[in-house]
Amino acid sequence: MMAADREKSAPFPMSNSVWTLEDTGKPKAGLYCFKLNIPFIVNIHQNVTVLDDKTLSYGFHVIDHKDSKQSISIECPSIPYVYDAETGVMDISKQLKDKSSCLSEIRKHDDNTTVFSFKWTGTGIEVKDDFKSPSLLPYDGSICPGTTASEALLV
Repeated sequence: MMAADREKSAPFPMSNSVWTLEDTGKPKAGLYCFKLNIPFIVNIHQNVTVLDDKTLSYGFHVIDHKDSKQSISIECPSIPYVYDAETGVMDISKQLKDKSSCLSEIRKHDDNTTVFSFKWTGTGIEVKDDFKSPSLLPYDGSICPGTTASEALLV
């Protein structure tokens, strides 16, 4: 059987076939959460809400059980970003350059971290600073667990 005959009898096209990985696309609108608990010491909560393909909100909450004066809670409700489809980076550099921005306020409370970025991973959002890169996972609810008195489960 010649190659052309094999192609005609195949249940799918054989020539010029291209295999690709699933396109993870742009960040999906919704709520993404991260929670770290070190019993009797500290609870750290982060949340990102992707509002649309150009805007997100970010919340950072630290409950210090040893020194409540060190506890903080900051919500940045409307942060513009530029999405780079090749790298997944949600570029917030313009906001970081503005010393009066909400994100700059968060950096001050995080010992003036030099790295602060958001990246779409295809399933969640990675928040990176100098020390850590937690992945925030999708949450099926309106408020991340632990950020209020109501507790819920991550999806």
